[in-house]
Amino acid sequence: MNKDLVEKYISTTTQPLDEFHKMELLNLLSNNNVSHTLKSNILLFLRKHRDEIKPKELEKFLGINQISAKDLLNNKAIEAFFPIAEKQGQKITKLFVIELQSTTLSFKKGIQNELKVVEKLTEKHFFVGFFEDFSGKSFLLALSSALICKNAEILKDYTFTGDLNFEGKVIEVDFLEEKIKAAGQKKLIHSGIVNNLKELDVFLNSETINIPFSIALKQSKKDLTPKEAALTNLYQIKQNTDFELSKRLYDLKDEDFIFYIDSQFLPNGNWEGILKSAYGKIVRLKERLKDKTCILHLCLLGPATFAFGLGAMVGCKEPFVVYHYTSGGFKSVLDFSKRNLRLLKSPNKNPEYIECKKDADVQDVDVLAISIYAASHNPNGDIRRFLKSNFKQYILTSCEAKDKGNLEENDWTVYVNEIYSHYNKLKEIATNKRLMFFTCPIPLAFGLGVAIETFDDIDVYNFEPSKTSYFKVFNLANLKV
Repeated sequence: MNKDLVEKYISTTTQPLDEFHKMELLNLLSNNNVSHTLKSNILLFLRKHRDEIKPKELEKFLGINQISAKDLLNNKAIEAFFPIAEKQGQKITKLFVIELQSTTLSFKKGIQNELKVVEKLTEKHFFVGFFEDFSGKSFLLALSSALICKNAEILKDYTFTGDLNFEGKVIEVDFLEEKIKAAGQKKLIHSGIVNNLKELDVFLNSETINIPFSIALKQSKKDLTPKEAALTNLYQIKQNTDFELSKRLYDLKDEDFIFYIDSQFLPNGNWEGILKSAYGKIVRLKERLKDKTCILHLCLLGPATFAFGLGAMVGCKEPFVVYHYTSGGFKSVLDFSKRNLRLLKSPNKNPEYIECKKDADVQDVDVLAISIYAASHNPNGDIRRFLKSNFKQYILTSCEAKDKGNLEENDWTVYVNEIYSHYNKLKEIATNKRLMFFTCPIPLAFGLGVAIETFDDIDVYNFEPSKTSYFKVFNLANLKV
């Protein structure tokens, strides 16, 4: 059969494969004068008639072992797209890959060294076939994508171009602008988006992506500008995240990962609005990365009360990691990137780190004030003076860390959990009004907010140094989103 007849036969025949045509097609696979593209199409046709072909026959004509012949006939073929840009123009073509157990091959000649690179990097043997002839090495990123992608459906939305070295680095190829144009509606993945195969694996296979987010609120004239502080903190925690990759993949900028208020934050009468703006920016960032679950890595410079409100808005919905600044830099103290957030809410009947002190053991009171006290400064004297000046009947309960001022545990989940357990018991007291005051590290307040969420009617107060008193900043229930 000549080339045109072969192409017509394999593209139009609907009849079972007879012995004559089978042998003719198998002979063509071993003919050096037949193009690699036609051989690839013949192989795909034979795979459709695998019940009529013995692996021994394929083994004989291709010079491979029987195991590889069986794999070539039966294993799934994965397709991936890549652009061709040459003198005659540019277009999208595709390749297909079939995993094999013990050999790597292709009908296309002159690419054995390139295939060895991919074989080493992916630790897989394979056959790769092409539907167009081309020159160059830019197909290697598409080939690697087809081999490592766990869900082949994803590959339909993308096209890939890039050479690879033996370390897995993606090397920029020629005619990139033309290839971007050729990609059309498909997103082109290239060296400017993924730097190496590790990043390609995150992009293709990870259901999650680690995203840093930094918040900075100016509390005094001595502080750095809020934007500068937010960016400084962002850069310090970014090494634990997919920050650079996410910027390249989703066309994001550094400012998409920060929230700040230009003016001095304290005192300010619109905390609820600012909290909703901060949370809204986090939501918008996550929406940009909606094909993955975002693990939020958060550092927050501002009042603990603000952190509590933000934590309540985040709630027990999605994973996060919260960082605490120490003299040695930032360290994670609440890591729920993989753990169940319900651990924060689980009842704790035998607290070891937090004790709850009450003015009186009563069942009802007009005003119940709750002090979260885990820092070195004792706030309860100021809180009492404030309560005495503003309310007739009240009791003050103080949830105090035994190691306040220097929390000893590396994982602060135990502190949050015990405070939340005490808080739940305090809810048994009948009261007309609940107030909450914070003197504690920012991550602790954030974690407690996550546990409590925005379900309860609580007035939250912040200390104003200029007046050595407290002022209401928000009601927790008003933060529902």
